Amino acid sequence: TVKAVASAEGAVDAVMVKTFTVPTSEGLMLPPHLGKGGGSGVIHVRLGARGRGTGESWTDAYTNFRDALKLISEDRPELWFSGSETLSSATAGTISIANSAAIRGGFTGVENSIAERPRNSYSTIDGDNAYTAFAIENSAPATVDGFWICRGTRGLTKSGAGDITVTNCVFDSNGSEGKIEARAMQLKGN
Repeated sequence: TVKAVASAEGAVDAVMVKTFTVPTSEGLMLPPHLGKGGGSGVIHVRLGARGRGTGESWTDAYTNFRDALKLISEDRPELWFSGSETLSSATAGTISIANSAAIRGGFTGVENSIAERPRNSYSTIDGDNAYTAFAIENSAPATVDGFWICRGTRGLTKSGAGDITVTNCVFDSNGSEGKIEARAMQLKGN
């Protein structure tokens, strides 16, 4: 369906809506992410997504991982991430999570379930040798799953009273030079 709106100052908008079907035999190529996603309880993040930006599906995914993390709620307790992120001064910092949450990476951006995610696939969070790669303050249980966490002054820092479960993650080349303690993870609270 195509909707075109022509408008000009002082004139009434002209609206034209046209619906048509193109048979696949004529070479119509649909993007693989079209109609895919984990349902209403999932916030989808896919770099390069060009849909509505609601996070409701892979087509309409958010393009910014850090902004999407702030949207975790009781109604949307999961975040699925397809892509990688290199931190900068604008994106580094602690993410506060007040509800139970699962933050999962390693998706290709076409899955409908976690089981469809490729084995041993990770989304990368790169601290750029300047920032803690993943800093979470959680007051409720949180799961971090499917990430390659690298080049952070620390890999993952967790604070707050909520428990954390870290699964299917790789910690690589984290820690400031000369520092040995808590290179991969620093856990405070529960």
